[in-house]
Parts: sequence; C-alpha cells; structure tokens
Amino acid sequence: MKECSQCHYCFDDGSNSCPHDNKPLINSQIGNLIISGRYILEKRLGKGGMGIVYKANHKFLKSSHAIKVILPELVQQDESLLIRFRQEAVLAASIDHPNVIRVTDFGVEDETMPYLVMEFVDGDSLASFLKPDEPLPLKKAYELFHPAALGVAEAHRRGITHRDLKPENIIVQKGLPLRKAVKVLDFGLAKIKSLESFGSLVQAKTMSVVGSPPYMSPEQWENDRVDHYTDIYGLGVILFQMLTGHLPFHGTTIPSVMYQHLMAPTPAFASLGISLSSEIEAVVRKALEKKTRGPSQFG
Repeated sequence: MKECSQCHYCFDDGSNSCPHDNKPLINSQIGNLIISGRYILEKRLGKGGMGIVYKANHKFLKSSHAIKVILPELVQQDESLLIRFRQEAVLAASIDHPNVIRVTDFGVEDETMPYLVMEFVDGDSLASFLKPDEPLPLKKAYELFHPAALGVAEAHRRGITHRDLKPENIIVQKGLPLRKAVKVLDFGLAKIKSLESFGSLVQAKTMSVVGSPPYMSPEQWENDRVDHYTDIYGLGVILFQMLTGHLPFHGTTIPSVMYQHLMAPTPAFASLGISLSSEIEAVVRKALEKKTRGPSQFG
C-alpha cells in the first residue's frame, strides 16, 4: 500500500501519484489497502511508537471508522503480544459510555498485524486547547475535564485502567456541546504496547515503563503495581495543566522529571500566580498525592 507524501491518503501499490494534489506516493508500512476484507483504509491520521491510525470506510456498510494497527515488528519482538492484545481489546470493547471512544471490532491481519476498529471522531485533541502559560477559564476547564473524568470513572467501574492518560488521548469532537464532544481514547492499548514514548525519550529497552513522562504516576516510575489510582494521578496532572497553564512537574531530562514525580511536592497555585478557591486546589492536590491516594472526587 502507498500513501500521499502530503495529504496521507492511501492507495494501492499500482498508483504513483495522488489525484488530490498530484504529489508522489510513498510506501506505507501496511501491506494491504483493505483490512479483513471489509475496512478500506482511506487516510493516515497519525503514527506513534506502537502503530498507525487510519481513517477507514466499511466496504459494505459505507460507515467511517478509525483503525489502529499495531506494527508487525512489535509482534515479532514479543510473542505474547497477540494474546494480550485480544484480552485487552475485549475489555476495551466492553466500555459503553458517551465519553469513551467505542471499540467496535478487532482482529489480526495475516496473523502478524493486530488492529483495533473504533468509531471515527472528527475533532481535535485536548492538547490543542492547552497553551503554555495560558490557564483555561475555570468554566471551560470544567466543561472539558468533567466528561473525560466521567468516561474514565465508567472504565474503573468495570475494572479497566487506562494507564496512559494525557491530553493527546482525549478528543473533542467538532459540532457538539462539550458534555457530548469529549471522548477518551486508547483504553486497553497502554497495557499491551511495548513502547510509546514521550519524544522518544523513554525506551522500552532501557526502562520498563509505559506512559508519557509528564503524566506518569509515581508507581509507574517505580515499576510498581498499576491500578485506577494511576489514572486519577494522570487526570490530576491534566487538570493542573488546564487550570494553571503549567505542568506540575517538568524538566529537561527524564531523570529530573522522574525525581519530581517521585519526591517533589505539588506546586501551590499561588506560586504560579493562580488564584482559585482552596476547594478546587484541594481536589487537584488530592489526585496528585504520592502515597496512599484515596478515592477521587472526579467520578
């Protein structure tokens, strides 16, 4: 399969140029334009450490979907990945909540390439709403944050932990009120992936951690048991960032970020020039507690 070097639309191997913009086509990592005989890959939406996300159309139903394919080389490196993928895909598909991206199908193409079929959402990630040194207005922050927290809480009620909550994994659909537009994605994938780094800084071959460093909980840094408190911590980091325009812990090196998540106290809002009620700050600080974190008020 080939894709356009500019617009990333997908074409079969017999094509040489894109009919949309006349740009040359380049080889894609995926061999077939049609997945499982029914999902026609239309356009590459993004690429990460573990796979590629495509917009696809169902060949018979004519419906749009997002398909995340796991890179075959990861399967070759880890013989147990296919088993974990099937287990986690079933769990992810069991979450039925308006603020969680629905998983509608999954499979393994040619026994080498796992894929996950999700509802297609036309929108932008929460990251696009966050600007350095620019806190969101409190009402806006609540309207964006609360639906995501409700989605995560529903997953927790089913015993499912996300493990990699970050603004890039929260999508805001266009044209809907925020209570319906906000959707959390990638449930079930964080546990099976062997590598998903922040700026390619965390490498599986050097550190057996999963997550994105600015949002990782202390137990993830310590390679300790991960449960729903890990997600509460990630939500706490996101909420801190939304309300202050800053990450609570940041640095120029991975060890620096790790040390702060493990040892440093959460910065006071006042130290960043933020004036909000003590009750709101208490919720954020509770989520970011490093030891024996109790139930969150987010759900």
